Amino acid sequence: MLDSSSSGSRGRAWHRRSRGIWLSVIAVAGVLALGVPAASVAAAPAAGAQSAGSAARTTALYKTAQQYVIRFWPRWISSFQQAAYVHSVGPDQLIGPTHIGPQFRIINAINNDTIYCSSFFVDLRLGPAILTIPATKTVFSVQWFDVFGTTFKTNVAPSKPGRYALVLKGSRVRLPRGITKVVVPYPVSFWIFRADRYSNSGVNMIKEATAFRLALRMATLAEYKKNPNAGAPEIKPLIPFFIFPFKTAQDLAVTLTPNVFLRQTQKAVANPNTQPMYPSDLQLSQAFNKDFAAAQQAARHGNPIPLRTIDAAALNAYRAIVTTYKSHVGHTNWVHFTNIAAWGTAYLDRAATTEYCQWCNLESSAGYWNAFVDGAGRALNGARHSYQLTFPAGNIPQAKRFWSVTAYTPRNVNVVRNSANKYLVASYTPHLKKNPNGSITITMAPTRPRNVPMANWLPVPRGRFSIMLRVYGPTGNTANPNYLPPAVTATR
Repeated sequence: MLDSSSSGSRGRAWHRRSRGIWLSVIAVAGVLALGVPAASVAAAPAAGAQSAGSAARTTALYKTAQQYVIRFWPRWISSFQQAAYVHSVGPDQLIGPTHIGPQFRIINAINNDTIYCSSFFVDLRLGPAILTIPATKTVFSVQWFDVFGTTFKTNVAPSKPGRYALVLKGSRVRLPRGITKVVVPYPVSFWIFRADRYSNSGVNMIKEATAFRLALRMATLAEYKKNPNAGAPEIKPLIPFFIFPFKTAQDLAVTLTPNVFLRQTQKAVANPNTQPMYPSDLQLSQAFNKDFAAAQQAARHGNPIPLRTIDAAALNAYRAIVTTYKSHVGHTNWVHFTNIAAWGTAYLDRAATTEYCQWCNLESSAGYWNAFVDGAGRALNGARHSYQLTFPAGNIPQAKRFWSVTAYTPRNVNVVRNSANKYLVASYTPHLKKNPNGSITITMAPTRPRNVPMANWLPVPRGRFSIMLRVYGPTGNTANPNYLPPAVTATR
């Protein structure tokens, strides 16, 4: 029988073990802030300057490095997020931000529709974690991920209160009565709760959502046996806990210091917390490790070509990730993926959506549509234009929970700083005004035009930005995988 009786020292042990990892996070931030020059990313020599065998080896080296970056792109960022989390609060601890604002940067594309509570590091190797989900009048959802952002199957009901024992697959454990056993396939996983701030009909549920979050509990089995109310969430201010821009750090690391980025990725991939690791993952990792070691040795002996080839492959993998996301558009120029959190072997899609929508929901739970350009294909830029998005009366997004449109900064994908502290326009926005013909127009501008109701105005920066339509509980028109929002139009 497995009974976690050693949990008293569990958090302290993880604090000690994560200290070195956390210091590396700080070191990365310093390196990136200083802009340390990258190793040369000059392309490999033209094939004509090499023998056929040498050219083939260079091509193979390039392909392996490029595939490696794409395959393990999600793991670089999740490993640093976990390191920061464990250092700050320890494993198996629920946390949440006091509010959402532009200072929230640790996860991209955050929304202000829901009240969050998460655990970035549920560690079941020393025993079960007891999760208590309270009853509430507001709508909520819970989602669980592996370290790559893929949702795995469990028997936790999506919106059902109760007590659950999260148990590592293969473990034998005796549980107290009244607790539902939930088998988790991986020793470390992410868990995210989202409670709606408003009802589908526009009723303010912030008080109920806040109470729901505060009543959530996650504790080790030993802690639960001592005190069934143990494991309350920690609600932390945005500064300093939520301000580190991990996405931007990753982007800069791969472009400015590709060798550092690759060494960090190797450590993340080799970490025993990195599961699942399928045979093809292990094969690719081993092939890259061998190539990278040989390239570094060659550079030390005066031959920089292999290392330059790997650098070029890493940079071009990053470009492919960005291009894949932004070019995945329909005729109205909205980006949309139907396989988020369930990518299978679509590794480039997985990397691309992680880059812009990390820890986003399954398509059945939420749909995401992202626009970087207007209907004419011109980049959205609040310094040049104001914009309108009009949903026709017969094609307003349909949702079981809500729909909302949020503006984001282009690099970090953070909500836009504005004096009104207004970050979205949603189906539940109080006093949202329809046009006489029943359509809904959202106006996007740095300052609110006089003829536009406050409810219909979405503040955007005086510069480039993107917008995201998210639909929680797609139904009707938004449940159609071919659904696309209308094109964004420039108004001046």
